[in-house]
Amino acid sequence: MKEIEQVINRYLEEKDTDYAIMITGEWGCGKTYFVRHTLSDYINSTPYEKKEGNTKMFSAVYISLYGLSSIEELPYLVAKSILPFLDSKIASFIKGAAGGFANFFGIERENFKEFSKLYEIQQDKVLIFDDLERVNFKKVHIKEVLGAINQYVEGGRLKTIVISDERKIIDDDFNNFKEKTIRYTLKFQKPLSESFDDIVSELEKDDYFTFLKEQKGLIIHVFRLGDCKNLRTLKFIIDVFRVLFDKVKNLKYTSEILKDLLVSMLVYSIEYKSGMNYEDLKKLSEMSSYIGWIHKEVDKSKEPGYIDKLRGKYNEIINEYHYYPVINEYIVNGYLFEKEMETLLLELEKRFEKLEETPEGKLFKKICNWKLIEDDEFVEIIDQTIEAVKECKYSVEELSELYYLLLKLEYYRIENFKLDDEIENTFKESAKAVIQRAGFDSYIETKYYEYIPNQYSKELDDRYDSYIHFIGERNRELRIKSDQNIIDGFIEDLRKNNSNKIFDYCKGPTCQFLFENLDFKAVSEALIVANINTVEAFRRGIYYKYPDGVAAGRLSYKEIQLLYGLYNEISSFVDNQHPRKLSSVWYQLLAKKLVRILIQDGAVKETGGEYKLLREEMTSSSIVSSSTSCD
Repeated sequence: MKEIEQVINRYLEEKDTDYAIMITGEWGCGKTYFVRHTLSDYINSTPYEKKEGNTKMFSAVYISLYGLSSIEELPYLVAKSILPFLDSKIASFIKGAAGGFANFFGIERENFKEFSKLYEIQQDKVLIFDDLERVNFKKVHIKEVLGAINQYVEGGRLKTIVISDERKIIDDDFNNFKEKTIRYTLKFQKPLSESFDDIVSELEKDDYFTFLKEQKGLIIHVFRLGDCKNLRTLKFIIDVFRVLFDKVKNLKYTSEILKDLLVSMLVYSIEYKSGMNYEDLKKLSEMSSYIGWIHKEVDKSKEPGYIDKLRGKYNEIINEYHYYPVINEYIVNGYLFEKEMETLLLELEKRFEKLEETPEGKLFKKICNWKLIEDDEFVEIIDQTIEAVKECKYSVEELSELYYLLLKLEYYRIENFKLDDEIENTFKESAKAVIQRAGFDSYIETKYYEYIPNQYSKELDDRYDSYIHFIGERNRELRIKSDQNIIDGFIEDLRKNNSNKIFDYCKGPTCQFLFENLDFKAVSEALIVANINTVEAFRRGIYYKYPDGVAAGRLSYKEIQLLYGLYNEISSFVDNQHPRKLSSVWYQLLAKKLVRILIQDGAVKETGGEYKLLREEMTSSSIVSSSTSCD
């Protein structure tokens, strides 16, 4: 950032200044990193005073205004940055003193020059105030903050630099008061590629470092497509992808798998970090299902939906993006489900092995590049492909893509080819057999396998829709059976007192599904006759799933039904024990946790010893309100 350094250099050379300089840029663009490293180093190496045999350098003093809620705090923050000997006890005493640091020592704001001499805030100090936009403006006005900073600028004649994202300061007075203190506003616009180099240069020079250097072009390209310049997002991806790298680096198709996972993490992270909600982010599964941009008439009177914007943004890499729930959960929660990750890596290994080594894989690659097939090869390749389909050699994703391509050939009326009923039935029977063999696949429900034709004709589109519907229905049949098996398995383990399994359910991937589909009566009936170890395992599982401090409004309608119904059943069981047994303590503790979750969520409220549902949608629920509270 030579332009910024040039302005700062002139500023430091000027003997007597009465103005500050502002450096502004978007959150996460790297301005703080630049200031704390590059610019601070530059300031610290710039001569303040040259004397014979001795040169005194300027000294950068960094002060964050994050959360500042009182002007009286500012002198304390400055003093703490300049005087490192202020330990926590002294600092707390000064900070808590009436009137703040300056008034505590009897120093008026009007005489900051004397104050700077007394407390060694000498002219060689360059004050850097960061996070101006993160001041608590509910408690202190922007003009007060700028006025206080101006005391250092004009009263103390101190070189002062202010760092902020001006766009985040929504106050009509800001520009008026800014002009009285700040002369130049410099826009921080460091190229993302340079920032990437800065971040990676700090890593250990190992295999991961080499991988990142090799993938720099891809990473920067996806960031540009996503219109993201946020260095925090970039650093986040670089930090968390190392875990995936370590799991993949010794596999057979390392480079192919790593690139596949990297694209998935890049796109999802950029969208997630931009503030998109969970429901919108699920639409990324639809983006990965498109081979290319769909050329059709757009209703310009309507605002494009999120998925339409996604396809437009990431059109160049749309074929390379895959929606992986296990990766997405890792990005959001920081927890990587090991079994699901192992399954995904196994699937990816098989996918790349098939494409590179098996006859059907090589055939698949060839037909996907059908425009390069020679005329005299065409019939033989089509026959071989249909035979491989008949032998169930392809996955659901591959089958849908092949079917899509054959529809395209049908549209072009290629000689010696007709996608007739026999071929269509072959594809359906193959898909049915593949799904039955593999069992229910949650990915199929995201339609990650779906390749939408480019609206060649309504007849062909309808045929493709029919084929996709067929796949979905076969998978749903297995899901219903699979879902019921999960529910039945949980209840059965409760009844058999398999306490270790009960806790595993509550921390496993099916946990959310269970808590939205279990019948509270079936659970309570099993708990009431269970042994203490099982009851305690269930209570521990509840704590794992719903730690104390549940955010308001987090629970779904079905979760509230389960927890509230279960609370009523357990409370009723305890109340009807005469006399109460020692084992009732465990049920009481469970009931207390259940109702605490509901209260913290805002789903229920205690009134006169009764817990009543507050959420509007729950008023029509068949759950009967409990008239008692558990002791």
